Amino acid sequence: MGTAESGNLNLANSKSLDLQVLGTDFTAKFQSGSYKQVRISDQVSSIVEVKNPDQPDDLSGYFFTWFCYQYEVESGWAKDNVKLPSDADRIAIPSDDSRMGDNLGGCFNTGPGMLLVSDDYSNTLVLNTSFLLVNQTFVIEVIVNKNGNSATTKTMIAVESVPFVEVDMQ
Repeated sequence: MGTAESGNLNLANSKSLDLQVLGTDFTAKFQSGSYKQVRISDQVSSIVEVKNPDQPDDLSGYFFTWFCYQYEVESGWAKDNVKLPSDADRIAIPSDDSRMGDNLGGCFNTGPGMLLVSDDYSNTLVLNTSFLLVNQTFVIEVIVNKNGNSATTKTMIAVESVPFVEVDMQ
């Protein structure tokens, strides 16, 4: 048998072990919850919270794909038929009434679909409700992706034509 001093080690067996470390799935949810009632002409910010137990303080690198559709058409429409985020036909969020189309089941009368946003890495979507149909409920859905993992969350926004009363009981 060899020794370390002689430089002659006789190793008969060796084994290797490959480990693949998988990250914990992250979660996503809207700060405002699953339902929000708003008045026409309100500015609505929909903020998505992402929780990642592996990296609780690092929220960089998440990619947000936003969808919008009327609640009533949800069952008749599939996101799978929408073009990929790199395509140019995403639905633009209007800045005035002239950019609104006919009522086709989407948030801005343009049909349900993927929204064109200015920053796909932002967890915030800002909408002016004056460009949404009044007395309708809309679904805002977002798919959050990072490093091959994804999470989906949605919220409903009900747009009312008249002011509503809120009572805060303290």
